[in-house]
Amino acid sequence: MAREAAYRMSFDVAIGRVLGGMRFAFDFRAGAGLTAVLGPSGAGKTTLMDMIAGIGQPDSGRIAVGGRTLYDRAGGIAVPIEERRCGYIFQDGRLFPHLNVRDNLDYGARLAGGRIPPIGFDALVDLLGLRALLDRKPRTLSGGEARRVAIGRALLGCPAFLLMDEPLTGLDGEMKLDVIAMIAELRDRLPLPILLVSHDRDEVERLADNIVLVDEGAVIAAGEANAILSDLSLPLARAGDALVILKAAPVGYDADYDITTCRIGETFLQVPGRWDADPLVRLRIRAADVTLSKTETVDSALNHISARIVAAEHTRTAQMRVVLSLGDGEDGPRLLSSITRKSWDRLELAVGDGVEAAIKAAALAERRRG
Repeated sequence: MAREAAYRMSFDVAIGRVLGGMRFAFDFRAGAGLTAVLGPSGAGKTTLMDMIAGIGQPDSGRIAVGGRTLYDRAGGIAVPIEERRCGYIFQDGRLFPHLNVRDNLDYGARLAGGRIPPIGFDALVDLLGLRALLDRKPRTLSGGEARRVAIGRALLGCPAFLLMDEPLTGLDGEMKLDVIAMIAELRDRLPLPILLVSHDRDEVERLADNIVLVDEGAVIAAGEANAILSDLSLPLARAGDALVILKAAPVGYDADYDITTCRIGETFLQVPGRWDADPLVRLRIRAADVTLSKTETVDSALNHISARIVAAEHTRTAQMRVVLSLGDGEDGPRLLSSITRKSWDRLELAVGDGVEAAIKAAALAERRRG
């Protein structure tokens, strides 16, 4: 139900602006969940966020979130920033240094104006792991702790949507993974559209339901995450460590082997670990972990699935990047495979061929709920 509600609260943006001699043109629509805006420094990501928040105003176009129009130049609509109900989480957190964590959170709650936040104070404190930090001042917090407090303050303000500007910048190791897991939990639990800006492809692959690629002030491509990740005309699918994201529904658990069977359409995958309590499991499957054959094979890989080749191209090395559609048709969920050109020729593969794709269960060990 939360995810269905989130679909109705997507971003619909078509705006233009000239700023500092640079022309910006952003045009995209995003569906349910977390939308990641990915691009290099200077691409205009923060400029886009500021215009959605109302900090900067476009010269033309329209912005709508959840069906609510926030800006429409032709219609004479420009909702003031304080009425947009935007939870803006800045890169530096911007906590009040003279207030402890509890008071910073309480400040956010006061901004709710009597509205009930999507999650209560105590539940949010526990979800974000802030209970032990409530009496501490911001200067005593680690970078990851400060980010969690900033996110909590924004949520207690009862926002209609969240904007996250590079929330993982400056974090590394376990601290970064902890914040990624926390953002993923919010994405899955709360019926809020989230727009997250990043220049880090790994962050986007771990978190995004939708991806918007930007460069030089314009949108290069936008769409559902797996469609963008598997499009050979775009850089993400051509990268050496390219991968796709598949969302699978657990349908059974084998305690003897500690393996969960997950379903994607009519395709079943064996995933290590117990995941049957989760409604969906988010699988990140690397192209390098998918091998192809034309006939049924017997080897150590647990996952042998039917697929059809829908696109392929040579890479700069002696490799082929192959786009697969799961199942017998061409409209199934996408999977990537990276095989040698020699193997491609030896198997006499071609676009349109039906193949067997093998994925070792161990390759599915890194996963996130989605």
